[in-house]
Amino acid sequence: MISGGPTGGDTHRARRRYLGNLKNDHEVRQISAMKCRQYPTISFGPEDEANLDDFHCDPLLITINVGGYDVARAFVDSGSSVDVISYECFQQMELDLPIFPVTTPIFGFTGGSLTPIGQVKIPVTLGIPPRTRTQTVNFVIVEGSSTSYNIVVGRPMMHIFRTIPSTIHQKLKFPVDGVIGEVRGDQAQSRSCYVEMVKMAEKGRRDTFTKEDLGD
Repeated sequence: MISGGPTGGDTHRARRRYLGNLKNDHEVRQISAMKCRQYPTISFGPEDEANLDDFHCDPLLITINVGGYDVARAFVDSGSSVDVISYECFQQMELDLPIFPVTTPIFGFTGGSLTPIGQVKIPVTLGIPPRTRTQTVNFVIVEGSSTSYNIVVGRPMMHIFRTIPSTIHQKLKFPVDGVIGEVRGDQAQSRSCYVEMVKMAEKGRRDTFTKEDLGD
């Protein structure tokens, strides 16, 4: 789980205001119900499991178009309160976009807190033509040494696109023009990233123990 960051407000006052918005709960429910009726039903079936390894437990990694570039190793994480892009990935795209400051740290990559380099708004396109959809997404930029992923697709992006992910079916589905678009996951990339993340975690633990030994 990744928490913190500017989602819901980048100050204590903004976050309190965000929490207070739920006081008009009845009105919020009415608006949400009206919005839901505008979109087709999303479902998954046996046909979505074609060409997958049986009984896998792979996380969902996809390729998405960010700022005109196809970016692999985008990890779909419903436990993340922010959408993340690695600094190295952002640099390689050479996008002439303003970077805004972030005052709220994020938590979860290493078990401690991490201060993002900043935040940036980038257009993102999901899907395969002709069923594609483009939205502007607010990414927080972090040093790539914290993760092996280029991008973390968190709840904000998932809610903007109204996506429904399924790790079982290795797909991300979303509504587009009254029909359903989809993005298929990459199991090979998923397993490769998992191995890398475990290695990074083990290295971090060894480094911590070494520092403690030196301190003694």
